[in-house]
Amino acid sequence: MVKKGGKMKNLNVTPDDGGSVARSTRNSMIAEDLEVARAQQQLNRRFEASEVRGSMLKNTDSFDNPLVLHSSDHPGLTIVSHILDGTNYNSWSIAMKISLDAKNKLGLVDGSLLRPSEDDLSFRIWSRCNSMVKSWILKPTRIL
Repeated sequence: MVKKGGKMKNLNVTPDDGGSVARSTRNSMIAEDLEVARAQQQLNRRFEASEVRGSMLKNTDSFDNPLVLHSSDHPGLTIVSHILDGTNYNSWSIAMKISLDAKNKLGLVDGSLLRPSEDDLSFRIWSRCNSMVKSWILKPTRIL
């Protein structure tokens, strides 16, 4: 409550917008936020129940979570300088595994981070991260 001009006004009361676009947009944003929150809770439960490379993951926003993509992660990112040419598979493979491990994404390649079922709320998050890793592996590297 705020006193203005001799009258008390309640700042918490919003006028009824009569079903406006703003209210509809606000309601859809709330529904999306709830769905994201449910997916994060499911991921939290999943990581708390399973062990990934010896450490328990408790927070989906944690840097330890292999499904977190950072702002520097993008499909065009070059994570190894070796060009796979058929004769250098061993050195390319070692470099790729080291790079993926450094980015905490090796579990998507070595099978330690299992694919959730498609009806699982965390499937889209896993799929996005998996696609990013595939783009890094398949990206041709040019050495100038």
